[in-house]
Amino acid sequence: MSRRCLLFLVCLGCALPFLGKVTNARFNVSVDEAATRIYLKELAPEVSLVVANGSKDPLRARVRLELLGPNNKVSATTERIVDLKSGTQKIPFTLPFKTRDLTPDEEDEVLWYRLHYRIAPENPGDPIAEGFISLSEITPDLFELRIIGPRRVSSGKIYAPRVRASHPITGRPLKNVVVKGVINTTDDADRDISLTSSDVTDSEGFADLNFKLPAESSGDDFEVNIEGTLGLVTVKAEHEVDLYNQPYLLISTDKPLYQPGQTVYTRLLLLGPSKRALGNKDIEFKVTDPEDTVVASSTLKTSRFGIASTEWAIPDSTRLGDYRVEFSMADDDDYSSRATVKVSRYELPNFRVNVKPDRSYYLPGQNAELEIRADYLFGNPVSKGHVRVVRETKRTWDYREQKYETTEGDSYEGDTLADGSFKAHLDLKDDHNKLGDEDYNRFNDLTYAAYFTDPTTNRTEQRRFQIRVTKDAIHLYVIRPRDSYYENLKLPLEFYVSTFYADGTPAPSNLTISLAGSSSQKARALRQTRTNRYGLVKIDQLRVSSADLENSALDLEMLARDKDGNIGKHAETLSVSDAPVIQVKTTKTLLAQGEPIEVSI
Repeated sequence: MSRRCLLFLVCLGCALPFLGKVTNARFNVSVDEAATRIYLKELAPEVSLVVANGSKDPLRARVRLELLGPNNKVSATTERIVDLKSGTQKIPFTLPFKTRDLTPDEEDEVLWYRLHYRIAPENPGDPIAEGFISLSEITPDLFELRIIGPRRVSSGKIYAPRVRASHPITGRPLKNVVVKGVINTTDDADRDISLTSSDVTDSEGFADLNFKLPAESSGDDFEVNIEGTLGLVTVKAEHEVDLYNQPYLLISTDKPLYQPGQTVYTRLLLLGPSKRALGNKDIEFKVTDPEDTVVASSTLKTSRFGIASTEWAIPDSTRLGDYRVEFSMADDDDYSSRATVKVSRYELPNFRVNVKPDRSYYLPGQNAELEIRADYLFGNPVSKGHVRVVRETKRTWDYREQKYETTEGDSYEGDTLADGSFKAHLDLKDDHNKLGDEDYNRFNDLTYAAYFTDPTTNRTEQRRFQIRVTKDAIHLYVIRPRDSYYENLKLPLEFYVSTFYADGTPAPSNLTISLAGSSSQKARALRQTRTNRYGLVKIDQLRVSSADLENSALDLEMLARDKDGNIGKHAETLSVSDAPVIQVKTTKTLLAQGEPIEVSI
């Protein structure tokens, strides 16, 4: 062994005892900050300082505690000499500080207070233990209040918010917190009203309050002031609520269609926000024509049942068109309700025109075959007649000219056959081509009118009908929760898919959902399922990865096929967001009274 190695071993052997003493001394005294507690007693805060003496021998030390305020100034100080036994022990202290200076006036400022401890052993060779602890971490009696309730409520209803008391840091619920709530509002006479309610929190930290709001109020909102007390700790919270004060005006007329010279009978039912009748209220009534000219008006007063009725005798010279009947509050015309009645001359027809298409909808390449007949009202068919079928692209009533303005397209006409029927062939090729060029529309309804003229009386009756052209026999619709098109890939996709034939009847089908492919890749199937007899299926637990995205979008392709080989295709694009999201599920959609609501988050 060389002299240099021998000298190193000798020095190391001499240093080991010294290092052992330093290590033992360094870890002799420590404070368990997690177990230390401060209690807000009536006279002064009491501290239970948990100190651990790691050595086998007891030692004497000077312990000093300082309460530091939010401004970092010392609010209270206490110190004393204690004998620390080997092991862990709790040392009680009382801070010379008024507990009520922490709460309630300063409320949340108590969270900013800190406890500074310093333990200095009498042996000069032992190190000092020193540190800072936030009162928010060691004060179990601290809590905050959270108000859970609707942001909007109607007058006359029960407003029942829930209040939860929990520790502001750990979130642990606090039991036996006395919660008091006050609502200051006004009634319809502008008189101040104070509503109070109180409760005590349960083991989950919840307290339920109930306030019976006045039937009518002159204000548009109110504030709920909540105060919770646990021992000497008092915490306050506020919650603003919009008050729905609008009355309900319900209009009814004896019929929707009138002729000049007849009388329109109208009735108004006036209810307050609480759905109770508002009696002895002044109501303005008026009738306006299509050019917004007032043709009749009057002032009414509701009965004690909230009912006001009036009538409008239509003059014989009244022009034809749609007239607006309106009731409004006399003191505030913002609250009103309207109804529309049609004034038209009508006569009882001599016969009825019937149109029977050969299909309920038409796919590409299919044209419509129509059979048109007419029957007298007493039952016999019209054996002879002239029929004209015309495409109507636009039809509006011209109030000034007192006639319909119609823009017509293709027309087909001729005389009926010996059996009284008329056959019409509608060429739908151009309509199919136009629909095929549209990305959004899946079908289009074409409006036609059939005019049947009886040569014996020279009377003409008409029947307006629609022909539906569609891209596919089956239409697929995606029903999304809350109508949201934003998804987070960290959660599984969840939505409903409905399948219907083009005429609106359910289409039970086999459904394949695929991830749209690119120019170099084929579509990849994600789920195969089947819609029920109502044409509906729920898709859940459908997962995709970020590698499946295309510019932060998820493109899905859906294919439905029924037992007869009819198909339907649909593409759905979902936008993907990385924003935080919470998914809430319940075990049931409909629950009985008293049945618990089980929720998974």
